[in-house]
Amino acid sequence: MRDLKFRELVNAGGDAEIFRPKGPLYSAFAGYIFVGLLSYTSIAYTDDDLFRVLIVSSTTVLGLYLLLQRPKLHLTNLGIGIENPLSSIYVPWSHVREIGTKYTMVIETDLRTIKCWAAISPGRRNHRAIDPKELPQDMRDVSQIKAAESPLSDSGAAAHLARERITRNSSRSKTADIHFVIHRTTQITLVCGVLATLFFAIFRS
Repeated sequence: MRDLKFRELVNAGGDAEIFRPKGPLYSAFAGYIFVGLLSYTSIAYTDDDLFRVLIVSSTTVLGLYLLLQRPKLHLTNLGIGIENPLSSIYVPWSHVREIGTKYTMVIETDLRTIKCWAAISPGRRNHRAIDPKELPQDMRDVSQIKAAESPLSDSGAAAHLARERITRNSSRSKTADIHFVIHRTTQITLVCGVLATLFFAIFRS
């Protein structure tokens, strides 16, 4: 899933800061350990076919990596790099019209709306967990702020960092275009792995 153009844009942005919640990362590594132990048990103590075990475990590890470990944001002085499960996107701050927090942190541009998998919004009921000290002075109570905007949520924290960068670089000019790449090879590999796993589960169980 290497994208040299994406890396070049992120590195050229200056003062890069990576945003990636620790919870999904820890879950990914816990999943890797579980898959490894399960695969070892299947090979060492059962008569499972080695090829089947390798296909199923490899597909599971790839899925865990894409959904939990890969998503992250690269915030730089010139723009934001977004690594979603199957895409790499770089958006210069000059192209950002608005930053929202519906379901995930959402970046509105003139060309498209981009969702950031690394910054997931919490459930609606999570507003009860918001500390009143987080609220702006003009808000009377906790119910007036969305849980997705709370600095304690992934979406709220990421949105705050992004807006801060935009404010600091308000005099930016449009020096680059939006870079958007879908990793088709990885997408095809994952689909083939899932189909092979289903085949083994249905026809060779």
